Amino acid sequence: MPGWPDSDMSFAGEKSIKAWSSDSASAKVCISWGTGNKLRLSYLHPRTQEISSTATPSKVVEVKVGSVSSHESAMRRLVYDSLPAFALLQNRKQQALRQSQRGLPSDWWETVLQYSRSISVVLGANKSSSGSVLNETSEMEKRTLLRAIWDLLEIVYVDKHASSWLTEQLTDWLERYDQVLSNVEPTVNSKLSVLKPKLINTRVKYLRMHGSYQHDQIDNRQTENGLVEAVAVLISKMPRLQQSSKTDTVGVTYTFKPEFSKAWERWRNQISKLVTSVFWLECTHEGTANGLKQLLSILLGDTNILISATTHWMELLVSHVLFVKPFLMGSEGLLSLARKCMQLKPPIGIDQLTELLLAIIGENTEVVLVECRKHFDPWMVTHMLELLSAKNGQAQSFLTEERDEFDGLSLEEFHRLVYAQILSSYPCTWQLTPFYLASGTHQGQGLLEAILLMRPVSSDSKVSAKVLDICRMYDLHAVAERYKRMMGVYYWKHGRKGLGISWLQCGRDYSRLTYAANELFTDVSQASVGDSGRLQELDSLIDLLGPQFEGFGGLAFLHRFRDFKGALFSFQEGLANSISFDKQVVAGKTAVKHLMQLMKDGITADKFLLPLLQDAVELLNFSGEVLVSSAETNILLLRLQNLTITNKHDTVLDLSSESVAKIRLALGRNLGRAILKD
Repeated sequence: MPGWPDSDMSFAGEKSIKAWSSDSASAKVCISWGTGNKLRLSYLHPRTQEISSTATPSKVVEVKVGSVSSHESAMRRLVYDSLPAFALLQNRKQQALRQSQRGLPSDWWETVLQYSRSISVVLGANKSSSGSVLNETSEMEKRTLLRAIWDLLEIVYVDKHASSWLTEQLTDWLERYDQVLSNVEPTVNSKLSVLKPKLINTRVKYLRMHGSYQHDQIDNRQTENGLVEAVAVLISKMPRLQQSSKTDTVGVTYTFKPEFSKAWERWRNQISKLVTSVFWLECTHEGTANGLKQLLSILLGDTNILISATTHWMELLVSHVLFVKPFLMGSEGLLSLARKCMQLKPPIGIDQLTELLLAIIGENTEVVLVECRKHFDPWMVTHMLELLSAKNGQAQSFLTEERDEFDGLSLEEFHRLVYAQILSSYPCTWQLTPFYLASGTHQGQGLLEAILLMRPVSSDSKVSAKVLDICRMYDLHAVAERYKRMMGVYYWKHGRKGLGISWLQCGRDYSRLTYAANELFTDVSQASVGDSGRLQELDSLIDLLGPQFEGFGGLAFLHRFRDFKGALFSFQEGLANSISFDKQVVAGKTAVKHLMQLMKDGITADKFLLPLLQDAVELLNFSGEVLVSSAETNILLLRLQNLTITNKHDTVLDLSSESVAKIRLALGRNLGRAILKD
């Protein structure tokens, strides 16, 4: 945009709008950040312009800066939505560790279980993205895969109660996430999902074919219909050992194991009786009979039929524990059974999840971590570490053990550092890094300090406020002071000297405040005494510095120089306005008092002495009264003499003979007058 100065562009946030023309007679163009990566450009027509059909109307246009994919947008939401649960868990962990010196309590897994279910809800949230339908579908598949692995980790690693209901837990998991497995090869459930709408649409037809309670439907397929209904009843009466009853569960729920055991045996006996029934001889439809017998064989746990009926080894595993080993408690022996199922139903093509699923089932924490790092991004690895160590002491030791290859870091802290570095590289997520670094015992605190200090300093007050809030929350006082100093330097360099001084004061940067004071004096001392604008600027800046900084070099000089200039201006104003003689004398003596304060050793640098002595000539030549005593005059003569000697050895000071002669003449006359008065 030619003609628009870069320094005027404001990127301070959605509400920070910068106009490049303040004239009401000209058009205005405004720019501001909107939500996300949208930039708003606004054209406002002049106020004096008559609105007509030919006039250019005011417009507001939104421009997308760069491109954000649906995956990036979804991951950004995931990062923010998962943070509250993670932060709450870390807070509770710190409280638990402070209350007990023996480590985390035995019921800590319950807290982790709440955290796990909160994250699972976040992963299951269906929020539409700005991408295409194809991108949304792909993103949903990725999110479903994340949630499937997350929930399986919860079953095996977190929920202690799940061991008592492991069969049903695995069955529910497969029912929810079989689509993850069906991406490689279709599962039975995925096939039924396709068939279900067709069955619903043709339910009237099937009721007519298999219903035997209407007399007009009784025909030579009566036995066949009866067998179908008998098998359906047996399926509906299947005993299920579950923690609580579910309305959508097929079968009868039992929560007490002895009752379930009796019901299971009774149910299997009923199936066996039906298998050996003579009614099969009367069934004339061979396809129906074979299908029903195969279904009964599955209910009885016939291994060969289970192998032929399933399509994925995980599906075979769940079928085996559901129909063959319903009393399975815990994960003992589950890994060997899973490997056997994988041999019987080897994966078709490349199934990247096989090793990960086997590692989770076998509670092999090291392999789980390696496979998750291979297939998922750092978000998953960082957040799932809490699940792996919830109830497994060995896994907790493995994850929290300090390792030499990581420079004394544990695996848990190492992955948090990696994730925090990724968050810090994006403007929209850097402020989340403290939640993942504050709990680090080694390098987390140092990395947090570095990330905060690397935040680019700008005029955006929201960024600086956020950095200082983080420093206050985590007691990073030294970082806060350094950042305030950076802000002070930034504003000073950009001409906003008042803000620069304020930030330098907050950061206690006394060396730069001294430099600022000297630079201010160099700028202001070049103005004449009558330049009220410069004096007013000096007044406001010195008032901003405050009296508490008078003991720091140039700041003390600047305070006293301001007082001298003000008193001298009052004296000259009195002369010009012909005020009363007594008031002129009081104003002159006040100026002399401030002048002598500046003549003390260590207050005024040599380069500023000549302008001060030149300003003092008017006080020395005041005819009505001797304002400068003989002792004070001798001090001024001594400073002038030292200044002249210094100039002989140092060519930096530019002392013209006329100015020095004028000052000496005034000092000599005043000394004579002062001696006579004394």
